[in-house]
Amino acid sequence: MFSQLDKELRFGYQKNGSLVLAFDDKQKGILQDLVKRGETNGVQNLQILDQKQLRELEPAVNPDAIAALLSPDAGNVIPYEYAIALAENAVDNGVELRIRREVTSVTKIESGDTNASNFEITLRHWEPKHYIDSQKTNQPTPLLHILVVTAVFSLLLIAVTFASNEEDKNL
Repeated sequence: MFSQLDKELRFGYQKNGSLVLAFDDKQKGILQDLVKRGETNGVQNLQILDQKQLRELEPAVNPDAIAALLSPDAGNVIPYEYAIALAENAVDNGVELRIRREVTSVTKIESGDTNASNFEITLRHWEPKHYIDSQKTNQPTPLLHILVVTAVFSLLLIAVTFASNEEDKNL
């Protein structure tokens, strides 16, 4: 799932696999439960390794480990980059992104269509305290704040431009 999503959104998914170690028979049983749960959730290629297989794959593993659950397709992402990629994709697909809003309630709206889920979201405008305070005293926003906002905007602009250029290369 993440490999395909990373191909589309380019957020830096790294597939590096994972091992869940078992140190006794009780924990070995838990590995079986984890396999069942993973299969129920659509995780593929899960495998329980015995002690010999574990040592062949990972020679420096804790010597007390007697088994392991191998998930070769597991990986990691940088949460910030992943969140930005999802937000950019949402905007590209028609979502209106509103900043400086606090969600105060979410209410599910019942409809006749059992396949549809509609929600009413109540928001309130929000501003950082230092910004509000600076406006009350007619003081300019601190220079550092302006620089940080400008830097973040510039990085987003660079990322969007890069993504656009990469798409042009693929056309």
